Amino acid sequence: MKRQPDCTIKEESLLLFHYRELAPKERLALTEHLRQCPACRQRLAELKNSLASLPRPTLELSAAEVGWLSARIAARTRPAPRPRFWLWSGAVATAALVVSLAAWPPTGPDSRLGVMGRTSGEIGMVEDPELLQNMDLLQNLDLLQELKQVG
Repeated sequence: MKRQPDCTIKEESLLLFHYRELAPKERLALTEHLRQCPACRQRLAELKNSLASLPRPTLELSAAEVGWLSARIAARTRPAPRPRFWLWSGAVATAALVVSLAAWPPTGPDSRLGVMGRTSGEIGMVEDPELLQNMDLLQNLDLLQELKQVG
């Protein structure tokens, strides 16, 4: 069969189509073209027949070669031994964190000094317990807003 005059499909495209190596859009376009072009369908069938008639090489390995290859594959897939120093480094880092937190001086409104660390003027300023509750509520709302922004 002769190719249609407007047919621009190359042998390379048919070969890539046969081996499913075309991009999805190109494969779809070529599939549509093959539905309409009997000459390209014929060329593709001839290509498939030619490829099917080619001899396929076979690989024969001796038992020693199979054993050698198996040992190499096993050696490459076995995980490498991990050094144990990472266990100690984690313990040392945790201990350093605990010591630094224990040595950190408490500051701010939530310090554990309580009334003893306050001056008499600061104690006199807080006479209304409802004001303290409202301040705690505002601090909790601020904390919730910060958590909402982080999350």
